[in-house]
Amino acid sequence: MANSALQQEQMRRYLLGDMADAEKDALDAVIFGDDENFDRMWEIENDLVDCYLRGRLSQAERDRFERHYLASQKHRERVAFAKSLLKAADEERISERTPTSSFFARLAEHFRPPQLALTGAMAMALLLMGVWTVRLMIERNRLEAELGQANSANEARQRQVRALEKNIAQTSELNEKLNAELQQSKQNKAVPAASAPSFITFLLTSTSLVRNENQKMPELQIPANADQVRLRVQFLRGAYKSCQVEIRNPDTGSLWRQSRIEVKSNKNLSSVIALVPSAKLPQGDYTLALSGVTTSGETKEIDRYPFRVIRRF
Repeated sequence: MANSALQQEQMRRYLLGDMADAEKDALDAVIFGDDENFDRMWEIENDLVDCYLRGRLSQAERDRFERHYLASQKHRERVAFAKSLLKAADEERISERTPTSSFFARLAEHFRPPQLALTGAMAMALLLMGVWTVRLMIERNRLEAELGQANSANEARQRQVRALEKNIAQTSELNEKLNAELQQSKQNKAVPAASAPSFITFLLTSTSLVRNENQKMPELQIPANADQVRLRVQFLRGAYKSCQVEIRNPDTGSLWRQSRIEVKSNKNLSSVIALVPSAKLPQGDYTLALSGVTTSGETKEIDRYPFRVIRRF
């Protein structure tokens, strides 16, 4: 009983706009997730409208009702219908209390068929009540349909996020595997001084694709024997025919740039690979600015990727 009374009070505050957003979202789930709670909400709303029209609200509640509830066009129409019903009902009660003018008039009233006893005011009240009932049913069906669409969209979004997180995890695992194979290859094969330069692979992922709870900046650790850094940059798939990469230092500005980089894409993600001379990256903090060239030739910035370089001597 206590929980029910508390819930009814919360619903009343919800209608008056006297509720924080987090509490409102939680109550939305309760109202639209259960038919009984939905019906209770309609009853409380009807009672609130009736109290407003009869002047039974406190001044504070009346001010909140007019400022929040009546801000909606649909709510104003509902109050107008309720006011018409209330007026018709009051006119019917006044008509019933009015005495007949004579004995013969009262006698004629006694023998009048019951179906003719309804006054014009009562007939209008019944008509308005029927129209309003139909409107309430339509409004309820609309709200339930919108809730179903919102739930479906939310589920689709969650599936997409899970798919992206899985793809990123697989990509990171592949990146680690490639680095392990590279290191193993270096250990198993002696590389002459005149051979091709050694490189290290590093993955940069957009912050919109992966959650970073600690806001930790990615760290690129460059060994002393690495001549080049192979940067693999990931982003959400888009209509780009090529990309441009620019590495900037907060103190010195632009350090290195590469254009016309080929874009490789799968179902959800795209990526580019840039080879950067390790000498261009002394120890410190950097930002990689990624821009894409659309099919129409327009250049648009896609994202920015902060990272930190640590030199291992």
